[in-house]
Amino acid sequence: MKRELNKIVGLRIKRARENAGLTQETLAELADRTKEAISNVERGVNLPSLETLNRICEITNVNIGMMLEDTDRSPNFVDLKMQIDLHLLKLTENELKLLLTILDAISEQRKDRPI
Repeated sequence: MKRELNKIVGLRIKRARENAGLTQETLAELADRTKEAISNVERGVNLPSLETLNRICEITNVNIGMMLEDTDRSPNFVDLKMQIDLHLLKLTENELKLLLTILDAISEQRKDRPI
């Protein structure tokens, strides 16, 4: 379970870093950590301290809660959700309303299908 958590958090940090347009070196410098430390976290070798995680979230403009939610899901599910969450951060209010309408339509169609 711990190894899975490390991988999930590491993948989320990597996605947040890439979304922010940062290299590992740049993130390490801004977070006052080494490139190796960032690499180890992203690969799931180590978990960052809460202080480091908070700093990374500030730098990448990601809510710390996004890094820790749904950690009981598969890494693939978590990666897909993180990518969606990062896209959502860039949408305007009108775009979010449109997306909600689309999601409501998908949910309505699913009600008609047997599982």
